[in-house]
Amino acid sequence: MEKLSGVISKADENQLTQLLRSDRKAQEIWQSLEDEGAQIGVDKFLNTLKPKPSLEQVKKRVAARRSFVVTPAWRYIAAAVVLIVIGGIALFQLDEQAAPVEFPVAETGSDRVQLLTQDGNAIDLVGTAEGEVRAVGDLEIRITGQELQSVQSEKVVMSTLVVPPKLSYRAVLPDGSKVWLNSGSELHFPSRFDGTVRSVTLEGEGYFEVVEDKQKPFIVRAGGTEIEVLGTRFNVSSYHEEPTRTALVEGRVKVSAEDERAVILQPGFISEFSEEGLTLTAFDFSEAIAWVDGIYYFNNASLAALAPIINRWYGVSVSVMNDKLAKHRISGLLERGQLADFLSDLHSSTGISSRIENGTLIFN
Repeated sequence: MEKLSGVISKADENQLTQLLRSDRKAQEIWQSLEDEGAQIGVDKFLNTLKPKPSLEQVKKRVAARRSFVVTPAWRYIAAAVVLIVIGGIALFQLDEQAAPVEFPVAETGSDRVQLLTQDGNAIDLVGTAEGEVRAVGDLEIRITGQELQSVQSEKVVMSTLVVPPKLSYRAVLPDGSKVWLNSGSELHFPSRFDGTVRSVTLEGEGYFEVVEDKQKPFIVRAGGTEIEVLGTRFNVSSYHEEPTRTALVEGRVKVSAEDERAVILQPGFISEFSEEGLTLTAFDFSEAIAWVDGIYYFNNASLAALAPIINRWYGVSVSVMNDKLAKHRISGLLERGQLADFLSDLHSSTGISSRIENGTLIFN
């Protein structure tokens, strides 16, 4: 981009020249950039470049290579333009004297998935592959592997399913509806759905497959919103200090929030509730729901935006050398449990170094 727009430095131009001399693929990409720029004008052409193709390329490679992949947001758009600046930040211009940007991991009471009951019991949900049944107070719970299969009781008992960082978990609710909980999430629900509605409260992220019952709507309360459904599949993300997002995969839901006009979601659309209000946009299903399979896609995301996901998925705090580095943008994917691969590919793709000290991941 800097070369096309005529603002490239002498040192950067020399590096680009060396790449073009040694890399035939880079030569082909550069020629196509020059040709298109000549046809429609450089300014107009530069405005058409978007980072999305890089993520699409990464996603196509996931099926063939399930190890971690990370690419700069520009890698597959203009590989020949090696010193492109994204969001006004160039890695080679970082101020080494600036103060670090800290992203601490949330404190948790346990490193295991637990069911906390209203009478004060804390049950570790580590089940055998064959399954087991436990009686705790007024509750009878059935656990199989990584799934809470059922919670039963004669009277209504409220419980909270807590999933700590690094883990995810599945649960079957009293009506047969299923929920997948992401790392650092909590689901508050009853042992029986009495009354005219089925209501649960979510903190964090959950993917729901709701059993249809036209006489008893299913309601999820999360991050200042209320999501009402009859029978559908949808994802809700409502982590602390982050916008609340509801992505509809199948069916129909109504999303409402205080002082906001309710919106009706159709499949393929996502609502976002933040300080700016309630908005509605289209979403990519494979990106929004991939976390269920242990993959998190990010497109043109800053290190600062990735820090909370790293906190939750790998259970480490994050420290970035300075604000400029925190704003450096990349595209790619994270795989649960593959932190070392992420850091290795990040370094080889961008030159960003890292180390772990006392439970803190430090980018420098």
